[in-house]
Amino acid sequence: MGVATVTSAIAAPRPTHRPGARKSRVVRADALEIADVVRVASDGGVVLAGYVASDLVAQASETRSAERSAEECRVDVDCEIPPTPQGLDVIRLNRYAAFGWFDGCISHVFIGWLDAASAGWTSNEATRCFEQVVVDMALFSPVWCALFLISMEAMMMDARLPLRAAVSARLKGEYGELLLGNLAFWIPANAVVFGLVPVDYRVAAFSAINFAYTVLLSIWAEGDKDKPEEAADKEKVETKEIEIIDQI
Repeated sequence: MGVATVTSAIAAPRPTHRPGARKSRVVRADALEIADVVRVASDGGVVLAGYVASDLVAQASETRSAERSAEECRVDVDCEIPPTPQGLDVIRLNRYAAFGWFDGCISHVFIGWLDAASAGWTSNEATRCFEQVVVDMALFSPVWCALFLISMEAMMMDARLPLRAAVSARLKGEYGELLLGNLAFWIPANAVVFGLVPVDYRVAAFSAINFAYTVLLSIWAEGDKDKPEEAADKEKVETKEIEIIDQI
C-alpha cells in the first residue's frame, strides 16, 4: 500500500502551469499587436505618399492650364483672365496627405477583413475575386466617397458657411458624380488587384494605380487643352497660304 502510494505519487503528472510561460505568451501577443499596428501605419504611409504625389501632379497640371488660359485671354479683350495659382498650395497638399494616411489605414483593415472573410465563401478563386469586388464596391466605395468629401470640406475650414451646411451642400453636389466615377474606374482595377496581387501588397497596388490614374488624367487634360491651339495654328497657316496664293 505504501509502495503503491509512493509509486503513484512519483508517476503523477507535474502541473504544467508556469508563470514564465504565461508571460511569454503575453509578450508574443503584444509583439503581434505591435506588428499589426506597424503594418497598418506602413500602408497609411504608402497611401499618403501616393496622395501627395498625385496632388503634386494635379497642381502642376492646373497651373499650366491656368497659365495657358490667361495667355489666350490676353488676345481676346472680352475674356476675363482667370486667376493663376501662386506656387504650390501647401494647405491643400496637407489635406490630401492627412486623408491619404487615414485612407491607407482603413484600407489595410478592410482589405485584410475581406480577404479573411471571403476565404470561407467559395473554393473557386475566380468566384472569390468576383465576390470581393462586389463587396468592395457595395460597402467600401460608398463610404469612402462620403468620408472623402466630408473630410476635405471639414479640413478646408471655410468660415463662410457652418460646417454642417457646407458638408451637406458638398455631398448633394458631388457625391453622386464621385461615386459613379469611382465605380467606373475601380471595378476593373479591383478585379486585377484582388485577382493577381497578394493581400499584403494590395493597398500599395491600389495606391500605385491611383497615382497612375491621376497622371493619365493630367496628361489627357493637357492634350485636350492643346487641341484648340493646334487647330487655331493650323487655321492661321492655311489662311496665310491662301493670302499668298491670292497675291500671286
